Amino acid sequence: MSERAVRPAPDFGAQVAEAQRQLAESISRAGLNRDAYRHVLEAHVVALAVLPAFVAEIEAKRQPWTKDERREAALAFVARLDQRIAGRMVQFNLWAMVGIAVAVPVLCGGAFLGGWWWGYHSETLEVQRAVDALPAAAIRYGAAGAQQWLTLMANNDITGAHRDCQAVTGGGEACSYDLWSRLPQVPTR
Repeated sequence: MSERAVRPAPDFGAQVAEAQRQLAESISRAGLNRDAYRHVLEAHVVALAVLPAFVAEIEAKRQPWTKDERREAALAFVARLDQRIAGRMVQFNLWAMVGIAVAVPVLCGGAFLGGWWWGYHSETLEVQRAVDALPAAAIRYGAAGAQQWLTLMANNDITGAHRDCQAVTGGGEACSYDLWSRLPQVPTR
């Protein structure tokens, strides 16, 4: 075994003293007595000198916990944890209420607009079917017949016209309407 590989003593203070001794010897063995870097190595020796006092201070302060201290620490931890969980629940409830307060009007508004759109486009489709049927009426009844249908539609409110409907065998329904074929003249003053 070489001189550098000497096993340190099992005591921590002895280990630090051995490390300090080896650093001091390495300065002279390396020929660094007049070198500026020797100061760095000497600073390491001084820093190592602090360690035994530091370890002694830690061991003096370290004492095992009593049963009461452990129980108090656990209760304090649980109390802090309970407060934190309660705070998180309040925060979650707040966000849930905000989410619901935003979601309900959005969903109601969406349902309203969807129903309006559906109804508007359904009515538009019915009107479009009636407009699309006009060329078929013109072909079926001729130009004069199509003009007469237009006159009847313009002069009458078909939903408000008086009608008399009777069931027909086979499941149909026959209705008679009171319609204006020509509107009466409105007297002028």
